[in-house]
Amino acid sequence: MLERALDIVGLPYRRFPTRLSEVGPSGGIVDTEAENREVLLLKPHGSLDWVSTTGFDRRLAFMRKVQGEKGERFSRGRDILFGDRACSPTRPLVEGPIPDNDPLKAIEVIEDLDGYYDAFLAGFEHPPLILAPSQAKQLYGGSLRVFWHGLSTFAWAWGGLAIIGYSLPSADPYTRQVLYSLVSGYIYGRENAGWRLGPMGRVCLVDKRSSAETIEELRQAYRFLPSDHAKFLFGGFSPKVFDDVFSNTT
Repeated sequence: MLERALDIVGLPYRRFPTRLSEVGPSGGIVDTEAENREVLLLKPHGSLDWVSTTGFDRRLAFMRKVQGEKGERFSRGRDILFGDRACSPTRPLVEGPIPDNDPLKAIEVIEDLDGYYDAFLAGFEHPPLILAPSQAKQLYGGSLRVFWHGLSTFAWAWGGLAIIGYSLPSADPYTRQVLYSLVSGYIYGRENAGWRLGPMGRVCLVDKRSSAETIEELRQAYRFLPSDHAKFLFGGFSPKVFDDVFSNTT
């Protein structure tokens, strides 16, 4: 929905941390001019339109090793997404140059979601790369770790921080550490005016809860969030709440 909204209003965006103009043996050159025009939209838990090519590449390599070009043609001929009769076109998630060892190189974006989800076997052969609440993410989420690196490094310089519809589920204990780090860095900027780059509003916590019991549960889950630096907005993400989040400058 976010991507479609950005497409409709004509705002360029990228879904990977850094856009490079050139890659060399010791690193890459950041395309700062292009990045300054883009909205950065990162999805650390993956996306419904992302798939990994890792399994397909391994099968191709195996068939090429045991049967040569004939085996490779066979694998390509039967694969429902990356083969000769694909249910949807795909494109690389990262646009432009990328180091060979970057795990994001194996992520492809599905261009025809209806074609992919209508194909009976597509989700079995190439499941969408999205991390569900689970304490076993470390076993299968390696390709997305790059989205978490340095996530809270410059939180002290942000102009705002909003947490929308996230209840800190028990199956994701690591997110409490991540959010605590983000909040701590952000509050440091609020409390130390010399570090600020501009106005910094209170941390906005948005949720659709309405009963006193469920609201108290959420407040307890976020008890590391100091009340003098927080703004709790309940009842859902309405137009009024949207305005409250973006007009929050104190």
